[in-house]
Amino acid sequence: TVLNTGNSDCSIIQTPNGQTVMIDAGESDDFELISSFLRENGISTIHTVIATHPHADHIGSMTDVLNHFDVQNFYMTKARHSSKLYKEMLETLAAHSETEVHTPKIGSGFTLDGVSFVFLGPIAEYSELNDTSIVTYISYGQNSFLFAGDVEKEAEEDLVELFSSKLDADVLKVPHHGSKGSSTKDFLKMVSPQYAIITADQANDYGHPSDKTLKRLQDVGATIYRTDHNGNISIVSDGTTITVTPQNP
Repeated sequence: TVLNTGNSDCSIIQTPNGQTVMIDAGESDDFELISSFLRENGISTIHTVIATHPHADHIGSMTDVLNHFDVQNFYMTKARHSSKLYKEMLETLAAHSETEVHTPKIGSGFTLDGVSFVFLGPIAEYSELNDTSIVTYISYGQNSFLFAGDVEKEAEEDLVELFSSKLDADVLKVPHHGSKGSSTKDFLKMVSPQYAIITADQANDYGHPSDKTLKRLQDVGATIYRTDHNGNISIVSDGTTITVTPQNP
């Protein structure tokens, strides 16, 4: 489920036997929404949390998640940020010795209930923090999903060069809220998503998603869903078929 946290990111993956992986944690005022979803689905333990990169719209509620839920594993990069939010997250992680903290390595990952999580990025050290995002490729049976954080053109070019056809995915969580600087033509051609999920807020100040990005997604034949139009977006796979159910069709 890609949660409608506005112009921020929070996705909850639930495996067949009920284990949970969370990618990003929205803004600092999104915790009530995130925690309500988790509690309504009977989730008190999170097997793995992935913090794609240290921007506030991705780690905003991370400290609250760590303090209110049993987080077993936590993945983050070595990319740093000077913000108070980021420092609080590090302090909270240090206080929760039961949470194992990992730095993702390219090609490494883990498997839960037959669901494979493989890290494809960050490939290099980038000056642009968005490009340092953890890129996660998820596969279950014949279905695949790509969560690419906020990667922009430089990181996308590296992904295309290193992984080529391995980027192909049924579902793309569109990078950087549909920004015009992401979802480049070559990247989308390699991913070739059937479904594209965009996280954005209505009438946001950034112009997300860009008309140019929407056009590029349409050109590769993707069916587009947007949290600003559709609310929470549920994507269910049985290993063969994918069903997308928006909160607001």
